[in-house]
Amino acid sequence: MPNFCPCSERSCTETAVHLVDCAHHRTKLVCLRHLLEHDRLINYNQQYLDKLHKFKKCQQLTQNITNLFENDSLNIEQHRLMLEKLKQNIEKEKQINQYPTESSPFTEQVKTEPIDEISTIDELRRN
Repeated sequence: MPNFCPCSERSCTETAVHLVDCAHHRTKLVCLRHLLEHDRLINYNQQYLDKLHKFKKCQQLTQNITNLFENDSLNIEQHRLMLEKLKQNIEKEKQINQYPTESSPFTEQVKTEPIDEISTIDELRRN
């Protein structure tokens, strides 16, 4: 038997209409016009939430890419500084190696003389 009563939607002015269960508000009985309106609003809301979710994912992706570039630029700068220090050290080594060995302040000259008397290591140990 059809249910003819006032619609439970407050804005409805109909006094006796055929009521149907609203699929989204399980306990509400509404007229066909408000049922369609509820359905349209629910679909619109779902589309809005889907777009919002996509937007948030895009924001997160943008932030991740930004962080990646910032971290890479920081790493590149660190590598550049390390290379610069390495170049400076290489230049220092070149300057040190430009001096002849005899005039280098760090070289110690040792005078060597032939040992004619000792012919083997065993003889050296005995003495």
